[in-house]
Amino acid sequence: MVYSKVLEYFGVDEIDPLNVDYRGDGASFRSSDQSITKNAGVYNGADFNLVTSTTSTSHWFIYRYSDILLMEAEAYAWSNKGAEALQIINDLRLKRNALITTEEAPASDDPEKISEYILRERSREYAYEGKRWFDMLRIAKRNNYKQLYLMIAIIAEVAPVDRQQYIINKYRDTRSHYLPINQNDLILDKNLVQNPFYQ
Repeated sequence: MVYSKVLEYFGVDEIDPLNVDYRGDGASFRSSDQSITKNAGVYNGADFNLVTSTTSTSHWFIYRYSDILLMEAEAYAWSNKGAEALQIINDLRLKRNALITTEEAPASDDPEKISEYILRERSREYAYEGKRWFDMLRIAKRNNYKQLYLMIAIIAEVAPVDRQQYIINKYRDTRSHYLPINQNDLILDKNLVQNPFYQ
């Protein structure tokens, strides 16, 4: 994530620069050198002691209670319980000291807008944890890809200008959202059929 984009996600308090989202600077990234620090070391109160690839071979995923809560909020949003979904989001944001600049107020009877809010909240909560693509895909493809525009908008923001249209067109073809089946697996199992996008 480019640093300006990070600031957009976590917000900035123009009046009190010490008022920060606890998930941002010092937790997910270090603003002094723009390095990703999430799950990569230990904060000792003054600085971050990063673990290097030579001192760690960790390959693990973390599931936290907040993940369960946001899944519950998403389920509520699509079950005509938008007020409950928004309450979960607001409680979580309060515990994280989320800034008012990132606060949203979708109508409690609008599951699409609530799920978009949840998507943005998940981007803050799980920054650099490898969950973003799966969150995007799940929300975009609901109701026959009704919210595909969310995926296209993000691609338009980050794709190089000279390749932007090509990449957007690729992602508009929903078959491209899944990887190809390994060629060896296709040879070994004749019942498998290659993802049509890669044929």
